[in-house]
Amino acid sequence: LALGVVTLILVIAPGAIFMRRTPEDLGLRPDGEGPGESVEEGQPSHPQEQPEVSWSLGEAIRTPAFWLLSGVGIFGTISGSIIGFHQYPYLTDKGINPAVAAMGLGLYSLFQGVGAPFWGFLMERWSIKAVINVTLALSAVAIVLMLMLTASTSVAALGASAFLGFAQ
Repeated sequence: LALGVVTLILVIAPGAIFMRRTPEDLGLRPDGEGPGESVEEGQPSHPQEQPEVSWSLGEAIRTPAFWLLSGVGIFGTISGSIIGFHQYPYLTDKGINPAVAAMGLGLYSLFQGVGAPFWGFLMERWSIKAVINVTLALSAVAIVLMLMLTASTSVAALGASAFLGFAQ
Protein backbone atom coordinates (compact mmCIF):
# COMPACT_ATOMS: atom_id res chain seq x y z
CA LEU A 1 0.00 0.00 0.00
CA ALA A 2 2.79 2.40 0.91
CA LEU A 3 4.57 1.76 -2.41
CA GLY A 4 1.31 2.41 -4.25
CA VAL A 5 0.89 5.75 -2.51
CA VAL A 6 4.52 6.71 -3.21
CA THR A 7 4.07 5.76 -6.88
CA LEU A 8 0.89 7.81 -7.07
CA ILE A 9 2.61 10.85 -5.58
CA LEU A 10 5.94 10.62 -7.42
CA VAL A 11 4.89 9.30 -10.84
CA ILE A 12 1.22 9.65 -11.62
CA ALA A 13 0.55 13.07 -10.08
CA PRO A 14 3.44 14.89 -11.89
CA GLY A 15 2.49 13.12 -15.12
CA ALA A 16 -1.08 14.33 -14.83
CA ILE A 17 0.08 17.87 -14.07
CA PHE A 18 2.84 18.28 -16.67
CA MET A 19 1.84 15.95 -19.51
CA ARG A 20 0.33 17.62 -22.57
CA ARG A 21 -1.96 15.77 -24.92
CA THR A 22 -1.91 17.93 -28.05
CA PRO A 23 0.50 20.46 -29.55
CA GLU A 24 -2.17 23.12 -29.09
CA ASP A 25 -1.84 22.64 -25.30
CA LEU A 26 1.68 24.06 -25.66
CA GLY A 27 0.58 26.91 -27.93
CA LEU A 28 1.95 25.24 -31.05
CA ARG A 29 0.28 25.70 -34.44
CA PRO A 30 0.69 23.93 -37.78
CA ASP A 31 3.61 25.20 -39.88
CA GLY A 32 2.75 28.38 -41.73
CA GLU A 33 -0.29 29.13 -39.59
CA GLY A 34 -0.12 32.20 -37.42
CA PRO A 35 -2.15 32.92 -34.27
CA GLY A 36 -5.84 33.20 -35.09
CA GLU A 37 -5.38 31.80 -38.60
CA SER A 38 -6.47 28.43 -39.80
CA VAL A 39 -5.58 26.55 -42.90
CA GLU A 40 -8.57 26.03 -45.19
CA GLU A 41 -9.81 22.49 -45.19
CA GLY A 42 -8.39 20.49 -48.04
CA GLN A 43 -5.56 22.96 -48.61
CA PRO A 44 -2.07 21.85 -47.61
CA SER A 45 -0.37 24.21 -45.18
CA HIS A 46 2.83 24.01 -47.25
CA PRO A 47 2.34 22.96 -50.87
CA GLN A 48 6.13 22.80 -51.38
CA GLU A 49 6.66 20.28 -48.54
CA GLN A 50 8.56 17.15 -49.42
CA PRO A 51 6.70 13.93 -48.68
CA GLU A 52 7.95 12.04 -45.65
CA VAL A 53 10.12 9.07 -46.52
CA SER A 54 8.95 5.85 -44.94
CA TRP A 55 11.43 3.01 -44.51
CA SER A 56 10.61 -0.63 -44.09
CA LEU A 57 12.48 -2.57 -41.42
CA GLY A 58 14.56 -4.37 -44.05
CA GLU A 59 15.56 -1.11 -45.75
CA ALA A 60 16.51 0.55 -42.46
CA ILE A 61 18.60 -2.41 -41.30
CA ARG A 62 20.70 -2.21 -44.45
CA THR A 63 21.84 1.38 -43.78
CA PRO A 64 25.06 2.23 -41.93
CA ALA A 65 23.23 5.04 -40.09
CA PHE A 66 20.89 2.52 -38.46
CA TRP A 67 23.78 0.46 -37.11
CA LEU A 68 25.73 3.50 -35.98
CA LEU A 69 22.78 4.97 -34.09
CA SER A 70 21.88 1.56 -32.63
CA GLY A 71 25.46 0.98 -31.47
CA VAL A 72 25.76 4.42 -29.89
CA GLY A 73 22.46 3.94 -28.06
CA ILE A 74 23.28 0.44 -26.85
CA PHE A 75 26.86 1.10 -25.79
CA GLY A 76 25.95 4.45 -24.22
CA THR A 77 23.32 2.79 -22.06
CA ILE A 78 25.62 -0.09 -21.15
CA SER A 79 28.50 2.21 -20.21
CA GLY A 80 26.27 4.34 -17.99
CA SER A 81 24.95 1.24 -16.24
CA ILE A 82 28.45 -0.16 -15.77
CA ILE A 83 29.68 3.06 -14.18
CA GLY A 84 26.76 3.16 -11.77
CA PHE A 85 27.01 -0.54 -10.94
CA HIS A 86 30.75 -0.43 -10.21
CA GLN A 87 30.94 2.95 -8.54
CA TYR A 88 30.72 1.69 -4.95
CA PRO A 89 33.45 -0.97 -5.33
CA TYR A 90 35.61 1.50 -7.26
CA LEU A 91 35.39 4.12 -4.54
CA THR A 92 36.06 1.64 -1.73
CA ASP A 93 39.03 0.22 -3.68
CA LYS A 94 40.39 3.78 -3.85
CA GLY A 95 40.33 3.82 -0.03
CA ILE A 96 37.22 5.92 0.43
CA ASN A 97 35.10 5.10 3.47
CA PRO A 98 32.26 2.67 2.57
CA ALA A 99 29.63 5.04 4.01
CA VAL A 100 30.93 7.86 1.83
CA ALA A 101 31.03 5.52 -1.20
CA ALA A 102 27.39 4.57 -0.59
CA MET A 103 26.48 8.24 -0.27
CA GLY A 104 28.32 8.90 -3.54
CA LEU A 105 26.28 6.22 -5.27
CA GLY A 106 23.10 7.77 -3.86
CA LEU A 107 24.14 11.22 -5.11
CA TYR A 108 24.97 9.74 -8.52
CA SER A 109 21.45 8.33 -8.77
CA LEU A 110 19.80 11.46 -7.40
CA PHE A 111 21.62 13.72 -9.83
CA GLN A 112 20.81 11.40 -12.75
CA GLY A 113 17.17 12.00 -11.88
CA VAL A 114 17.73 15.76 -11.74
CA GLY A 115 19.90 15.89 -14.86
CA ALA A 116 17.58 13.97 -17.20
CA PRO A 117 14.74 16.54 -17.11
CA PHE A 118 17.28 19.37 -17.30
CA TRP A 119 18.89 17.97 -20.46
CA GLY A 120 15.46 17.22 -21.91
CA PHE A 121 14.44 20.84 -21.27
CA LEU A 122 17.57 22.07 -23.06
CA MET A 123 16.96 19.72 -26.01
CA GLU A 124 13.60 21.40 -26.58
CA ARG A 125 15.32 24.78 -26.89
CA TRP A 126 18.75 24.01 -28.39
CA SER A 127 19.95 21.62 -31.04
CA ILE A 128 19.93 18.01 -29.87
CA LYS A 129 23.41 17.52 -31.29
CA ALA A 130 24.80 20.40 -29.19
CA VAL A 131 23.21 19.12 -25.97
CA ILE A 132 24.48 15.58 -26.57
CA ASN A 133 27.99 16.92 -27.19
CA VAL A 134 27.84 18.91 -23.94
CA THR A 135 26.67 15.88 -21.93
CA LEU A 136 29.37 13.69 -23.44
CA ALA A 137 32.06 16.28 -22.67
CA LEU A 138 30.81 16.70 -19.09
CA SER A 139 30.70 12.91 -18.64
CA ALA A 140 34.31 12.68 -19.82
CA VAL A 141 35.38 15.40 -17.35
CA ALA A 142 33.50 13.62 -14.54
CA ILE A 143 35.17 10.30 -15.34
CA VAL A 144 38.59 11.96 -15.26
CA LEU A 145 37.69 13.46 -11.88
CA MET A 146 36.70 9.99 -10.65
CA LEU A 147 40.05 8.60 -11.82
CA MET A 148 41.92 11.28 -9.83
CA LEU A 149 40.27 10.37 -6.49
CA THR A 150 42.34 9.16 -3.56
CA ALA A 151 41.51 7.99 -0.01
CA SER A 152 41.85 11.56 1.28
CA THR A 153 39.37 13.02 -1.19
CA SER A 154 36.03 11.88 0.25
CA VAL A 155 34.31 15.21 -0.36
CA ALA A 156 35.65 15.26 -3.92
CA ALA A 157 34.28 11.73 -4.40
CA LEU A 158 30.80 12.97 -3.49
CA GLY A 159 31.12 15.93 -5.85
CA ALA A 160 32.47 13.80 -8.70
CA SER A 161 29.67 11.26 -8.20
CA ALA A 162 27.00 13.95 -8.27
CA PHE A 163 28.61 15.63 -11.31
CA LEU A 164 28.84 12.32 -13.18
CA GLY A 165 25.18 11.55 -12.45
CA PHE A 166 24.07 14.99 -13.62
CA ALA A 167 26.13 14.73 -16.81
CA GLN A 168 24.61 11.39 -17.74
